[in-house]
Amino acid sequence: MTEVALQRTTAETFARAYTRAFARARKLIYVEDQYFWSDVVAGTLADALRREPDLQVIAVVPRYAEDEGRFGGPPMHYGQRLAYDLLREAGGDRFSMFDLENDAGTPIYVHAKVCIVDDEWMTIGSDNLNLRSWSHDSELTCAVVDPDGELHRRLRTPLWAEHSACPRTTPG
Repeated sequence: MTEVALQRTTAETFARAYTRAFARARKLIYVEDQYFWSDVVAGTLADALRREPDLQVIAVVPRYAEDEGRFGGPPMHYGQRLAYDLLREAGGDRFSMFDLENDAGTPIYVHAKVCIVDDEWMTIGSDNLNLRSWSHDSELTCAVVDPDGELHRRLRTPLWAEHSACPRTTPG
């Protein structure tokens, strides 16, 4: 029997859900996000890396901002650099940030919003990991808890295979 719970969310409930999931993480936090630059999110992830010596954090982000103009590109690059530096300081090589490109070397714009924690908790939807997304934009995101991790592995494994140009195999 599958249990489904629906909840109306606010900025606080989004932030609380991610904070709790990151605080419980022991092995892996995998994030694909269009705007990986929130100091709150980076700080929470850094705390988790400091607390858990075996924790790995992997972030997949766009190489360039959606709007590379004066007001779009520089703030995004600066914010991502701050987040990267904080997480690298906290976790060393246990933190990795990647962007994607096609076979011709053209950057692929990451617009996904996926977060998977220990293959037990995940979100997928339209919210970015930042306060603006949680407080000013109209977003729809689904959080899924699966203690067996089946659904999470079935999402994460093909994503990794696609991103790394590896053959797709059945998750196991």
